[in-house]
This record gives sequence, C-alpha cells and structure tokens, in this order.
Amino acid sequence: MKDIIDLKNKIWLECFNDVEEKIDITQKEINDIQNIANNETKSSAGDKYETSREMLQQEKDKLEQQLSLAIFQKNILSQIDPKIIQENITNGSLAITSIGNFYFSISKGKIKVEQKIYYCISLEAPIGQKLYGQSKNDEIIFQGKKIKIIEVF
Repeated sequence: MKDIIDLKNKIWLECFNDVEEKIDITQKEINDIQNIANNETKSSAGDKYETSREMLQQEKDKLEQQLSLAIFQKNILSQIDPKIIQENITNGSLAITSIGNFYFSISKGKIKVEQKIYYCISLEAPIGQKLYGQSKNDEIIFQGKKIKIIEVF
C-alpha cells in the first residue's frame, strides 16, 4: 500500500507543481503588462496610444482569467490528501481501468510517472462524471465503449 501512496503523491505533486508554476508565470506576465501600461505616455498620436492601452488591457484580462483558473485548480489540489485510499472514485482517486490510468483532480492531461502514463482529469470532465462514485470491478459505457474499473486507490 505504501507504493500506491507514494505513486499518488508523485502524481499529485506533478499536478501541484505545474499549477504553482502557472500561477508564478502568469502573475509575472500580469505585472509586466501593468509596468508597460504605467510607463506608457500619451503621445500626440492619441489613437495609437488608446489602441495600445486597449490591447494591453485585453491581454491583462486574459491573463487574469488564466490566473483565476490556476488558483482555482490549486485550491482543488490543496483539498486532496494523496495518502487517503478510496474505495469509490472521487477527487484524489487513482483508478486503473481497462482503457488507462486516471488520477481524479484537475484537468492536466497526460503525465508520465514511474514509466507509466496517467491521465489527470477533473470529475467535471465527461468521463470523470461517468466514473464518479464507481468502484473496483464496476463497468460503465462511455462513448460506446465498455470500461472496466480494475482497481481504485
């Protein structure tokens, strides 16, 4: 069981570090845009100045949305204790299925840990919704395919 807990911790840490890196990079980009906007002076070409400021604002707004999502994901991960082994699929579960290995947390996609592929998905993802609450030996149909749950940790 210690090996499974170590594995879950490695997967969780991969997700958490990725989100923290996104937060740091996005925050730096927002600060850079703010500095550019603060240092920009209104020139005699007023339209050019206004267009430039609007483009900077749009970029800042987009980055703030990305930052908000990353902070939300960090909060989700912060509520997961990788040491807890579940019998039913829920947030923080690791499920071995007939179509692949899934870690239920945030939508990060495919990662490789200990030479195996794991799909980090949210419970809000379509397959996450179908697998939620299922346990070992359960079967579901997803997009016309039968999926068997081999193990849940």
